[in-house]
Amino acid sequence: NSRTLELVLAIRSDVENRCRNFSLYYQPIMRTADNSLMGSAAFLRWKSDPYGGISPAEFLRWLENDESFAQLGNWIIKQAISQGKEMLAKHPDMIVNINLAHRQLEQAEFHQFLLSTLRKEEFPGKNLCLELTDRCRFMNADFLRHEIIFFKSCGILVALDGSCLLDLHLVRDLPVDIIKIGRDFTASLKKNDKDRALLKALCSFAKESGIKVCAEGIEDPEMLHMILQYDIVAYQGFVAAPPMPYAEFTKLPLF
Repeated sequence: NSRTLELVLAIRSDVENRCRNFSLYYQPIMRTADNSLMGSAAFLRWKSDPYGGISPAEFLRWLENDESFAQLGNWIIKQAISQGKEMLAKHPDMIVNINLAHRQLEQAEFHQFLLSTLRKEEFPGKNLCLELTDRCRFMNADFLRHEIIFFKSCGILVALDGSCLLDLHLVRDLPVDIIKIGRDFTASLKKNDKDRALLKALCSFAKESGIKVCAEGIEDPEMLHMILQYDIVAYQGFVAAPPMPYAEFTKLPLF
């Protein structure tokens, strides 16, 4: 429809104009062992007149396939690492999680850009986790494996996002550090015995493989209590805090 087309053009124009109306929100990632802060997950937001705040669900799917996304992806990394450096001043061990789309991996100069950004900000690779997003699973598996090996050689952590359960061969074959259980899956645990059995098996495999498991979408104490029964090292969700602007995130009592 016409509104969607206008939105597409407005967002694409904003990307080309230094991403002025984009911002990053952050959500805490908590340790299950002691409920302490493990890290932060960065989420993209866009707000501009006359549209107001637009959910990424409305634009991210097509934007990831647009040529302009490489430029936006670089902005996200620069912003998250710059703000992440300030977070490390208070929590030197925390990890900043950034989504990594297939468009970014396809850039010939992406490795150089990423490493130069880390050097410029003096941000340790061990404090960065790159989350391979949904569409990365359609890329060549050998290419993905080599990309992950490169990131890990730089001390950077690599995670498979919640869509990984759709392709269990990726969980088996890719040398990732973290598997994230998506919110759609965690939401079904209360009522689906088979999903609970699958989660138990996945956590067992992950533990034997030296992979950590993080659960997303933990929205209430009941869900938190449920995941504590599994070998899950971290969680994120509204039970801890919703995604929020950087200034609000760094004022949280847990921070």
